[in-house]
Amino acid sequence: MKITPLDIQQQTFRRRIRGYDFREVEEFLNLLRDEFEGQILENQKLKEEQIRLRNLVDDYRGKEELLKSAIITAQKITEDLRANALKEARIVLSEAELKGEDIIREAQVRLGEILNEIKELKRQKLQFETNLRSEIETHLKLLEASQEQIGKVQAVEEKLRMMVRPPRVLNPEPPAQKPEVKLQAAVNAPPPLKKQG
Repeated sequence: MKITPLDIQQQTFRRRIRGYDFREVEEFLNLLRDEFEGQILENQKLKEEQIRLRNLVDDYRGKEELLKSAIITAQKITEDLRANALKEARIVLSEAELKGEDIIREAQVRLGEILNEIKELKRQKLQFETNLRSEIETHLKLLEASQEQIGKVQAVEEKLRMMVRPPRVLNPEPPAQKPEVKLQAAVNAPPPLKKQG
């Protein structure tokens, strides 16, 4: 059974002849009542503080759960981001390697083409030099042949000059002819008839 300060205040005792002093009992009961009332008020405050602290702890526990959940979510997101970053890095690296291989392959093909072009240009240069040398040799031979022909013509001219004798002076001299005309006339003249013996 709970005792309240009001119970203490209203408590009455039967009187006996040799009992306690009524005033002392009354004072003690009042003192006891005040003390009990103070204890009850303090107890009530402590209960309220306990409820407040319990609510605060519950609130902190809720926040702790939220924080744990947020940390777990952040860790999962971090792991996902790391995994995605690694995956993308592998993809980018793979693409870069493929592009590098393509570039190297194209460069090798182009190098082969350039080497073939150089080879073809060397061949064309050699052929041009050979053709030019042949042309020069042909022209030199023509020049030599022409020199020989000129030599022969000069020899023939010399012979013709020796063969042409000055005419006897029976008639007065015709007007002077140029030497070229004489030479041409001599060349065009029929050869002298051989005497038959």
